[in-house]
Amino acid sequence: MNGFILAAGFGTRLKPITNFVPKALVPVGGQPLLQRALDVLGDADIDSIGVNCHYRADDLESFRKNARQSFELFKEEDSIRGTGGGLYFAR
Repeated sequence: MNGFILAAGFGTRLKPITNFVPKALVPVGGQPLLQRALDVLGDADIDSIGVNCHYRADDLESFRKNARQSFELFKEEDSIRGTGGGLYFAR
């Protein structure tokens, strides 16, 4: 089964934290939000995971290299496509 995590946003409601870290990597309880989502998908036996990104994409790429679960990163280079656009782009 496939899973997809939307992580391309700017995290404007979390400013000023997201001036330095993308929303998906903001730590909650000592663990990045993205890792928490990956753990949930892993516990649900989701074997193929995609994550879209835009803002601070290099930070997410660095995280991916050391993540506990493997996932494919879909970079929205030009502009954020929104929820439906992110999924459409990754298909």
